[in-house]
Amino acid sequence: MQRALLEEFLAALHGARDAKYARLLTLHNMAAWLLLVGLGLAWALVSFAPGLPLPNGLSLETGLVLGFLGGALSRLLRVVATKELPTDYGAYWVPLFLAPVLGALGAVGGYLVFWALVEVGALGEGLKSLLRLPAAYGFFVALGFSERLLEGLTKRLEDQALKQEDQGKEKPKGDGKEGQGQPQDQPARP
Repeated sequence: MQRALLEEFLAALHGARDAKYARLLTLHNMAAWLLLVGLGLAWALVSFAPGLPLPNGLSLETGLVLGFLGGALSRLLRVVATKELPTDYGAYWVPLFLAPVLGALGAVGGYLVFWALVEVGALGEGLKSLLRLPAAYGFFVALGFSERLLEGLTKRLEDQALKQEDQGKEKPKGDGKEGQGQPQDQPARP
């Protein structure tokens, strides 16, 4: 009976370990696909549009490289500064591999969104100097360093576009007959 209990316990233990390794393998497979898609997108941008200039004459390749550098620095600083590294058999490497690619694509996308925000006047004219060289190089690294900043920039652009759309669609004022048929000392009811 003790032997049967021990076999049952070991089977459950090995089943739990196998399930954990299967989840980890799935995570690594998804990370590999995301990495390949990101690198493929960057390769396609550079291959099919060689020398494509970004606004203000900056090159796409420079923006990608600087964003890649910013994303790698961001994740490396997080790994180095942590007091305890997780011991889940390499799962903490997934963000380390994905951050540079996300930083590269986020830097180029963030630069374009920031440029659009400045052009529509959502951020103000004082920030145009960030879009010109050499400040733009540092801006690319900063955008790559903080991948999450792109989400905030796109939200601001959406808000500005919706605000301009609402201003363009003002409500009609009416035909000027709102107060007809009511006594003059009472306000018109909506």
